[in-house]
Amino acid sequence: MKVFAAVFVLLSTATAALAQPLARPTTAPPIAKEFRYIEHHDYHSRLYTPPAVLFPVARAKAFAVNAEQALSAVTSALRNADYEWYPELWDAPSKAKILERNLATGLTKQQWIAERQAESNSLRYTLIEWLLKGPYIILRYEVTRLKGDQIIDNQAVSLAFSSKEGPWKATLDLENDPVFRLHGSGQKEIRSIIRP
Repeated sequence: MKVFAAVFVLLSTATAALAQPLARPTTAPPIAKEFRYIEHHDYHSRLYTPPAVLFPVARAKAFAVNAEQALSAVTSALRNADYEWYPELWDAPSKAKILERNLATGLTKQQWIAERQAESNSLRYTLIEWLLKGPYIILRYEVTRLKGDQIIDNQAVSLAFSSKEGPWKATLDLENDPVFRLHGSGQKEIRSIIRP
């Protein structure tokens, strides 16, 4: 009986102790620290010397044995305002994205064709650089807007290509890749600060 009473007292004391709110533990003053995460992106590049002008190619004669031929087909589809041909020059996931984005922005077939036809005779496409990034080839080319023989403006554009589906096709796989986005900008490093 005495043993039982002693055990009961101990249990009661422990339960009462557990029921007490825990005082907030004390901590040392905060110390500012930094964590760095570094990525290195290796790739190879070479210039076209001289730059190569891309001439229009008929759909029936277009081949995609290499990335340059695939780009020639893409620019030809744009020049010809060929709404059916253009999506077929992209890999399946990218084609789906393009069609979804057109739908989301309300871009209709008629609008797409009208926009291409309005500028088809005033644009010149010129290959300037070839890049190899893993299994992908990135082609940089200049789009020159002409008015007669006069250059109105000139813009460098990058387009990635992949042969994962067999023939070379344009792809959006690298649209968020830093090499794809920033090569040619002169920027060698990206730094971002993430604060809590």
